[in-house]
Amino acid sequence: MNLGSLKEKINGICNTVTAFVTNNTISQFSIFLLVLLLLSWGMIIWYFPEQGVVSGGGTDLQFHTNRFYAVFQAIDYGSFPFYINTDALNHYGYAANLFYPDLMLIPFALLIPVLGFASAYKLMIFVYTILCGIFSYWALSKITRNNLIAFLFALFYTFAIYRIIDISYRGALGEFISFTFLPLVFWGMYEILYGNFKQRWYIVSMGFICLIYTHLLSAFLIFLAVCIALMICYRQIVSNPRRLLYLALAGVVSAVISFAFLLPMFEQLIDNQFYFKTQPLAQQIGTQSVELRRVLWGVFSGLTDNMLRIETIGIVLIIPLLFRLVIKGKHPFLRFADICTFISFILIFALSDLFPWYIFPFNQLTILQFPFRLLQPASFLLACSAAIYLSIICKQTNRSFIIVTCFVLIIGYSIRVTGAVYQGYTKYTVNNKEGHNLDQMEIVGAEYLSSRIPSDPTDDIRYRIQYIVDRGSVVLVEHSDTQIKSQTRDNDKLIIETVQTNTDNLVLPLLYYKGYKAIQGNKELEASHSKDGLLEVKSPQSGKITIWFWGTSLQRISLAISLLALALFVVYIIYTERRVGKSI
Repeated sequence: MNLGSLKEKINGICNTVTAFVTNNTISQFSIFLLVLLLLSWGMIIWYFPEQGVVSGGGTDLQFHTNRFYAVFQAIDYGSFPFYINTDALNHYGYAANLFYPDLMLIPFALLIPVLGFASAYKLMIFVYTILCGIFSYWALSKITRNNLIAFLFALFYTFAIYRIIDISYRGALGEFISFTFLPLVFWGMYEILYGNFKQRWYIVSMGFICLIYTHLLSAFLIFLAVCIALMICYRQIVSNPRRLLYLALAGVVSAVISFAFLLPMFEQLIDNQFYFKTQPLAQQIGTQSVELRRVLWGVFSGLTDNMLRIETIGIVLIIPLLFRLVIKGKHPFLRFADICTFISFILIFALSDLFPWYIFPFNQLTILQFPFRLLQPASFLLACSAAIYLSIICKQTNRSFIIVTCFVLIIGYSIRVTGAVYQGYTKYTVNNKEGHNLDQMEIVGAEYLSSRIPSDPTDDIRYRIQYIVDRGSVVLVEHSDTQIKSQTRDNDKLIIETVQTNTDNLVLPLLYYKGYKAIQGNKELEASHSKDGLLEVKSPQSGKITIWFWGTSLQRISLAISLLALALFVVYIIYTERRVGKSI
């Protein structure tokens, strides 16, 4: 067999496969799902090859594994869904879940007794990677009516190097999971602006509800992106103002279903002042920007064994853009892809210290903390551009099978190479053993501590909890004749027994949050906020006092409202889809 005939045979096989896949929607999704599963499994074994979950930098993994354990512990103690992390900070208790939602962790926390702590955590990473791919495929398939674009976009976006760095090097579980729901918001906004907004407005609600219950900063960032998109696409709103009304409806529904998290959070913010407001980690977002050379390093990283940096968009998302140079003529979505590319490069440039972060309005975005968060929308937009450009090239060259296969291999190779680099950065490991190697003193920036907690700023961020470390577990009393006869713990409850002759105020080794209850006999005692940010209980007489976080009435009311609204929302979706004879 000569070279020419071999080439013809290979081309024939490729054309046959391409024709079969092109004309078979079920086969297209099945192949995508197989590739997605293989790459997701590869990501897990190449980044986390051992039984544990490892982090190569920062302290976010410790913080999020503590959150994960707190959910399991609350279920085990029977205090769920009104709970805080009672083990944190030497049992002072830390209410991160009142400001950082835990909903997306719950299904996997239930599996800890069966799989082990680290294995359940890794399963969570794997499942949300699969869901990210599937939602991405569905969204682009519905918008473009082109499964090749959907296939490519879903892989580029799901395995964007920044998303992988989020869960590995940073250990930033919240932002990592939030990637899963951004495609739903994008699809929903398309339906609002260009599609069947009267019947599909709810899709954008689904996306934002999931974002709010996952990572509030990501929800805020995507909300800003939606506002910018509305300004860009103002003609669609002007031509049919009812689109804006349905978008407002979607916003109201999102807020009401999110009441279970939002209202208790605002209740705490009204009741108390916290470090994240009075002493934020980033006073100005501009100070967190980096040199342009580091940004450029991140653009060209991802296919070599060079060191990883947080500000990495990755060369895998850049290579497909080169094909734009050979595309000529008009093509569906080409202009959209060009706009995505342009905006993406602006977002990437914004990571550098050359961007005007210190002038209005950019200096008002301190809440985002770090410019590198912009790599989330940048990764999404570049994945859109890459998928569209490659789909056009595939159509022009009739080499879809070869081109797609090459880029699947490139993505796989990138995961393998960067995973090997990451192994050299391992600093902290969570495992399946007893105790799981958790560090309950790690609460990152201590953002959710009361501002009354005394502290003397140092270069080490842990200065914020030094008072708690030094204070120990002592119960302070006002009257010298009051004695603490015993002090014990029963799961999430602190039990103390006093001997006293007068009414006394007891300052307990518990951080103050609204929602604590103190019971002596059958009587509820007054619980308040001490001058040093701890829980203070007024004890009228000798006896045993049981103190635990019970939650607030608003927590219970808002949960009931959200559950009712969610039930009605689901019924509406089912009814609407059956009425139009379609499915999501």
